[in-house]
Amino acid sequence: MRPVTVAYRLSGPIPAGAYHLIADGFISDEPVVRFEILWRRQGTSEDLPIVTFEHRYPAPPATFAQYEETQAGAQVPARDGDLLVFQLSLIGGTPQDQAAFVPIGEIRQAPAGARFLTIDLPR
Repeated sequence: MRPVTVAYRLSGPIPAGAYHLIADGFISDEPVVRFEILWRRQGTSEDLPIVTFEHRYPAPPATFAQYEETQAGAQVPARDGDLLVFQLSLIGGTPQDQAAFVPIGEIRQAPAGARFLTIDLPR
C-alpha cells in the first residue's frame, strides 16, 4: 500500500500540546499502520515531523477495530501558507504481506460505534 497523504493549509503557529488521533477501520490480517503529522514550510517539499503514531491492529477474526491515542507535540512555528501534512502508511503485517487497513469514512456501511478518522490539534 502506498502512503496516503493529505495536506491542510495553516494560517499560523500551532501551540504545544496534545494531538489526539482516532483511527477506527476495517482490517485484514494484522496490519501495522503509521500515522504521521508533519509540517511543511511554504515553498519547500521537506516534511518536518510533529508527532507519529504507530499501531498494530488485532489479528483475525477481527474485521473491524478501534484505535485512539493522544501524544504530546512541541510548538510548531508555522506561518500563513505552511502546510500541516497527514500521512497514513501500512508499514507491516503478516509475512504474506496481505494485511490491509481501510479507515472509517471510506466505507458507506460502518459498524455501530465506528468513528471517522479524526485528528484534534492543540489549541
